Amino acid sequence: MPDGEAAYGFINRFFEVGRTEQLKGLCQFKDGEIIAAVIFDDFNGCNIFMHCAAVPSKKWLTRHFLHEAFKHPFVTLGAHRITLWIEKSNIDSRRFAQHLGFTHEADLKQAGKDGGDIAIYRMFRQDCRYA
Repeated sequence: MPDGEAAYGFINRFFEVGRTEQLKGLCQFKDGEIIAAVIFDDFNGCNIFMHCAAVPSKKWLTRHFLHEAFKHPFVTLGAHRITLWIEKSNIDSRRFAQHLGFTHEADLKQAGKDGGDIAIYRMFRQDCRYA
C-alpha cells in the first residue's frame, strides 16, 4: 500500500533517515498496524536509495510486498540500480540484504552517526528476481 509519510514515520522509529520531496514508501499492515515499511529516496534517473524496517519477530515478508517493493524502483521509475546503506555492525540486516540478492559494494569508514562504518550494497535491475 503506497504511503510515503506513514512509511517514513515507521522507519524513523528504528533508525534516522533524511527526507526529500521525492520520498515514496510502501507499508505492510497486519491487524491494522504497520509491521514493515520500505521507503525510496534520492532517485537521480539511474540510482535510487532504499531503506527498510520491520517489527522484529513479526512475519511480514510476503511475496506481494517483496514484488511491490522492487516493482516501484525498477518498473515504475526505470531505475538501473538500488543502493542500500547499512551500519556495518547490523549483521542481521546485512545478511537479509544479501539473501535478497544485494551485493556488497563498499565500506564507508567512520561514516555512521556513532562513528562506525557503513556498508554499501547494490542491486542492478538485471539481477533482481522480484520485479
